[in-house]
Amino acid sequence: MLQKKYNGYLSNLRKEFLKKRKKGKLPKDARLILLDWWNAHCRWPYPTVIALADSLFSFLLRLLG
Repeated sequence: MLQKKYNGYLSNLRKEFLKKRKKGKLPKDARLILLDWWNAHCRWPYPTVIALADSLFSFLLRLLG
């Protein structure tokens, strides 16, 4: 229901992000990770509880490993 309501708004945000490219703000690797995430989640960028837990677990593994 919310996805239908805000889908047009999220599409417009995606178009705006693609228009405005600011260089030099983040390292290339970080930008690529964020761009990959955005492309995978641009229809509905809010994570599920499972996806959030998985991301946290991956982050902690990288932090401790």
